[in-house]
Amino acid sequence: MNERKDISYIESHLEALKEFHGHLGPHVILGARMAIISNRLLGDDPFKKSVRVYCGLTRPKSCLIDGIQFFSGCTFGKANIEIIDEGILKAIFKFEELELTIKFRELDIPKATSREELETIAKEFLMTGEKELFEILLR
Repeated sequence: MNERKDISYIESHLEALKEFHGHLGPHVILGARMAIISNRLLGDDPFKKSVRVYCGLTRPKSCLIDGIQFFSGCTFGKANIEIIDEGILKAIFKFEELELTIKFRELDIPKATSREELETIAKEFLMTGEKELFEILLR
């Protein structure tokens, strides 16, 4: 898969993601993008992969978790997701001996005054190039 296919895949599941999370916002989209990148680079078997997410448990940063769970299949139920309370938008995915670190470049996330504005910002982040959004390191 390439980046364009990744974005199309997320687009085809936006309504389900919105239903799962409750709304579409930039942080859930960033988590979705991170998960899809991990699927492309490490594979999409949720029983062979784990993730440590450094966003903490405070909204809106914690919304990253739902995007990662939804698309990576790493979930609390399978105990292959761990949340670290650092409040940064970073995830480290592991698959066997491989480790993939994806960190948001801390671009400005505009404040929305309505759900419609929030969704517009989310869709802008969906269409932004992954190299503009993330630092990606595969070891």
